[in-house]
Amino acid sequence: MKRFLVYAITGLFLVIYSCKSLPSEGGNSIDYDFKFDLYSHVKWYYRANLKYPSVEELKNFCWKMIDDANDNTFSSFSDFEKSINKKKRTGREDLLQYLSMHKDDISFEIKNESMDVFWKGKKWMKFKFDLCEMIKKKSSLFTYFYNSSGYCSKDFDYEEEFYIIRKEIRDKYVTDTMQRSKFQPCLLRYDRDRGYQLYSPSKSRIKQSIYLNKLGCALDTFLLNRDIQMIQFVTKLPEDYFSKE
Repeated sequence: MKRFLVYAITGLFLVIYSCKSLPSEGGNSIDYDFKFDLYSHVKWYYRANLKYPSVEELKNFCWKMIDDANDNTFSSFSDFEKSINKKKRTGREDLLQYLSMHKDDISFEIKNESMDVFWKGKKWMKFKFDLCEMIKKKSSLFTYFYNSSGYCSKDFDYEEEFYIIRKEIRDKYVTDTMQRSKFQPCLLRYDRDRGYQLYSPSKSRIKQSIYLNKLGCALDTFLLNRDIQMIQFVTKLPEDYFSKE
């Protein structure tokens, strides 16, 4: 029995080690943490922008979040790195540093609804996200605010205020009859200039309704008072609110 346990434990370590041994060339391997951070932030970018990034777009996305977290104190990532305590680094900072160091080694290729990652010219990873499934798993992660330049951010205080406003209008204008109907999760953006845009479910349109009109009026004031141009969020609407394109 003891011998079996030794073999089992040894085998487990070999499996773990092999998982960390990723493609390499010329002695330069990609470590496991980079793979994890890359996956996490590509997914993060996808939720905020509803598309896959280029390498440069991902770098800018990471830097904007780092810069916001530090109250826009630093003029550049290089300036930031000179001041930070290396022990307090986050995965986002490590990812940005790694992408900058290996800008000639890594590339992204976007095609159809997926993205391939190449390391030193060889295909290494593939991303293929299902927007509907992502929404079902964690809809709150899709709430973002955008300024007039298109830059997005997450502000948890704004989120809480938005949820309160939405609930008040929903309770007032979604009738008991509607409450008993089937509801469909959907991903919306509301822009102060363009109004509602529906991104999921695909190949559908949202119909005019008192609830959405009243929510739009409230969002106009909410966004204007905070100097925000657009909000993205997931909500559930009665199926009668949708029509096929």
